[in-house]
Amino acid sequence: MEITYVAHSSFIVSFEDCNLLFDYYKGDLTSLEANKPLYIFSSHAHWDHFNVDIVKKIKGIKEVTFILSSDIKEMQIEGEEITQYLQRNGMNCVYWLGEDEKLYLKNKDKQLCITTLKSTDEGVAFVIEYDSHTIFHSGDLHWWSWIGETNEYNKKMEDDFKGEIRKLIGTSIDVAFLVLDPRLESRYDWGMKYCIEQLSMKYVVPMHCQEKYSIIQQYKEDNKEDCKKIMLLDFTTMGESKSVGND
Repeated sequence: MEITYVAHSSFIVSFEDCNLLFDYYKGDLTSLEANKPLYIFSSHAHWDHFNVDIVKKIKGIKEVTFILSSDIKEMQIEGEEITQYLQRNGMNCVYWLGEDEKLYLKNKDKQLCITTLKSTDEGVAFVIEYDSHTIFHSGDLHWWSWIGETNEYNKKMEDDFKGEIRKLIGTSIDVAFLVLDPRLESRYDWGMKYCIEQLSMKYVVPMHCQEKYSIIQQYKEDNKEDCKKIMLLDFTTMGESKSVGND
C-alpha cells in the first residue's frame, strides 16, 4: 500500500488493483493510472474538501466511482444540479452517504466495505476496509475546541467528537488520517491525542495542517509518549509518496 499526499486533507491510497482518492480540491493527480479503478471519496462540500473540477482531472481514467457525502448533493454547478452535472460528464457511478451508513462495493473478486461516521463540522468521516486493510479518513470530524468560543459550544464539541471516535474502539486501523490544525492554538493536538489514546492505529497521518507543517514536529515534541504507540507519517511536500504496511 502506498500513500501519496496531494494537498491539505487530500491523499491517494494506492493498492495493486485500485486507487482511493480522498477529499480532493487541488493538486497533481498525474500519478493515477488510467487502467486502475479509482474510488473518489469526499467527506463534505466545503471548498477545501471537494472541488467539482475533479471531473476534468480524471477524464482519462476508465473506471471511476464516487462516494460522496450527502450534503454535496445540494450543490449546484452554474445553475445545474450536481447529480446532473456528474451524469452529463460521464460520471454515472455515484453513491451518496449520510452519517452511520454502510456501503459494500465490488472490485473484481474483492469487497470494499465503507462505513461513515458523523462529522463534528459538516458531512461524514469514512472507514474503509479493503484487502485486509482498514483506513480511517476523518474528514472534518475533529475536536474543534476554539479559544474564545462559549463553554457550551466547546463542551458539545468534545462530547460529539468523543462519541463518534468511541464507535471505533476495538477496530484495528492500519492508516488513520487525522486533523492537526494550528488554528486551534494550544488545543491543536487534543483531537489527535484522544484518538491515539483510545484507538488501535498503526500509522497516523496528520492532515488539514493549513500547510504549516511545523505543527507536525511540534506534535512530536509535545506528545513523545503517545508517538511511541503509533508510527506517525509526516507528509510535508505535495506529491510525496510513502509505502506502508510492507514491514
